[in-house]
Amino acid sequence: MARRRFTIGDGSAELSCVGCIMRPALDEFDLQFLRLVDSCPEATIPELCKAAGVTATAVRQRLARLQDLECVERLVVRAGRGRPYYRYHLTNTGRSAFGDNYAELSILLWDEIQRLDDTQLRKRLTDRLRERFVKTFGATVTGHTLEQKLEQLRGALKLRGFQLEHGAEACHELSLKGSHCPYHELAQADPTICEFEQQVYETILGSPLQLVQSCRNGGACCEFRVAATEEKIEQPAEAGVG
Repeated sequence: MARRRFTIGDGSAELSCVGCIMRPALDEFDLQFLRLVDSCPEATIPELCKAAGVTATAVRQRLARLQDLECVERLVVRAGRGRPYYRYHLTNTGRSAFGDNYAELSILLWDEIQRLDDTQLRKRLTDRLRERFVKTFGATVTGHTLEQKLEQLRGALKLRGFQLEHGAEACHELSLKGSHCPYHELAQADPTICEFEQQVYETILGSPLQLVQSCRNGGACCEFRVAATEEKIEQPAEAGVG
């Protein structure tokens, strides 16, 4: 996977990262099935049926879902004069689901940024990180109205595993309401991550938001609600560009 490098400001600092794989929205049954595919030597449909103790229809449905999420690929096997058959294996995205636990690393990195003595460097790093989040989450937010942008942002966040409520469950149409905090451990260590997240969403939407409740402060969810004001936030030219 290609490594991308970014120079900060006058070149006094440089960020380097490996291109990220978008996290698919997997449930516990998906993860169990991925482990099953990974553990089967052949990983054919008959073998998976036997290992899982379910019908071929159930296996095919689960495989189709995981293929759509780019977690599983199939290979055509042609052996002798017999009919070709399929073998299934995990993709890099599928394998990343087993080790996608970067909470400790993110806490340490965020803490080191906040501890930098050079306030200008700290601000440049934080601003660049915010820009990356805006580009990532806002790449598909192209609506003209605030309602359209909110709906598109919800979709982008859900694709990355965010659990969001909508409609009657959300209780407020113009809001982003998550049933869990995506940065819970980090927020416990440093509440400024909530402000950072709010700024990312405000930039994407071009509208001010208000954090009306948060899991960190004992709320049942994290909810960012469109502020009751006509003030608009100016978006940088690159915001929302993938």
